[in-house]
Amino acid sequence: VIRNAHMTGCASPLVTGYLDVRIRSGKPHLAGPVRAQALGCPASGIALAKAVARLDVGLSEALDHWSGRAEVGADAMRLKSIAMGRPSADVHFDGSATQAQGRVAMAAGVLKYAAVQTGAIEASGAWRFAQSASGITASFQGQLGVDDVRPLDSSSLHALRNAGAGTPVGPLVARLMDAAQAAGRDNKLRSFVRLAQTGATGRMTVNGLDF
Repeated sequence: VIRNAHMTGCASPLVTGYLDVRIRSGKPHLAGPVRAQALGCPASGIALAKAVARLDVGLSEALDHWSGRAEVGADAMRLKSIAMGRPSADVHFDGSATQAQGRVAMAAGVLKYAAVQTGAIEASGAWRFAQSASGITASFQGQLGVDDVRPLDSSSLHALRNAGAGTPVGPLVARLMDAAQAAGRDNKLRSFVRLAQTGATGRMTVNGLDF
């Protein structure tokens, strides 16, 4: 149990861990859950509520290389202006503090960003991370699925409909708003995406968009 924990730019009022620690041929192996009542990382704009990570990790004798799996989840997550409900990730990894790679399957129950809201989100694919004197590089490529994309919130739709009422274009505005509202029900977006981050510069490529 650690109270007022601080680590690599993040802080939590309470962290608990119940880990089974074993030594196999001189190499440590850790398994079990680590929980944080809340976790905030101001520099990256990340905040998590009731976060948990279930670890199954093997380390080298020198403790400078690790591989294994982490099942991570939280009640809620905020990444700057993006809010997610019930985010989770199943991460498989192999590497060190300066270079790692693996596969990940991520999901969230809902996402909100500006005037856009979605239903369930799923993404799975391969990731890679490297840190050197010139900075950090990271990449992900895989499948992305988003359900029930709502281009505008309901209050914005009503405001636009009311603005057009009683004008010559009122009927057209009403039909457009009905179409926008219908588009937010039972739709599914599927795509293959590539994300690349080098320092503070990021790039996203979308292929095969199906909506």
